[in-house]
Amino acid sequence: MVCIIRLHDWSPRSKFGFLKFAKEDLQSIDLGKITLFGDLTPIFMLIIGIAGFALISYKWILPELNRKKEAGQPMLDFSNMGEKIFKKGWNWAPTGIAIGILACVAYISSAATGRQYPLGITGGWVGTLAFITTGDVSKLTWEPFLVFGVIIGAFVVAKIAGELKLRAPKEPKTLLIQLLGGLMMGAGAVIAMGCNIGQALSGVPMLSIGSFLATASIIAGCWILVYFMFMRD
Repeated sequence: MVCIIRLHDWSPRSKFGFLKFAKEDLQSIDLGKITLFGDLTPIFMLIIGIAGFALISYKWILPELNRKKEAGQPMLDFSNMGEKIFKKGWNWAPTGIAIGILACVAYISSAATGRQYPLGITGGWVGTLAFITTGDVSKLTWEPFLVFGVIIGAFVVAKIAGELKLRAPKEPKTLLIQLLGGLMMGAGAVIAMGCNIGQALSGVPMLSIGSFLATASIIAGCWILVYFMFMRD
């Protein structure tokens, strides 16, 4: 099972709550830090990065530039940037590039505080809850401030785009399903030592074998649930 694999080189963090004993039992088997990163020298990592950029350029960037050239469109169009950034949906390619740059910046700023890992949400909520319940200011580390930034940023962007609304499901059954789903996601993230952000957007780029397995499990679980909820006749 993915949940019993120690995924990353995280500093130990205590998780609390009345189900702590169950978490500790599920994490009792430690298979070690399984990652390809530790077996690769910096030169190999540089080669992988260059090869990845070359592949992205060949498959997506160059064809898009050629298409614009043939259509007589400017290669780079910076007009109406505010509307394009805040009010229109982003294509998957610039979204992925932006997240990659953000993850690099996050890793550098996080490392400056002693946390050797990029983006992650689960630890931020744990630290926030620990601060609220204990009043210990030391729990407000880099990750809780990342969570605060996500909330504030989402609020500001939604306000600019004119999409700031309070929404709730009309059917109580849907609300109950979302509540149970949220509880299961939180428990799974704590047990696996990372949510979809920490696993897919941080662990996978760092070549963590556990993160590859966790991400595949998350995708499979989503597909299965979508099938039973929306696709099955």
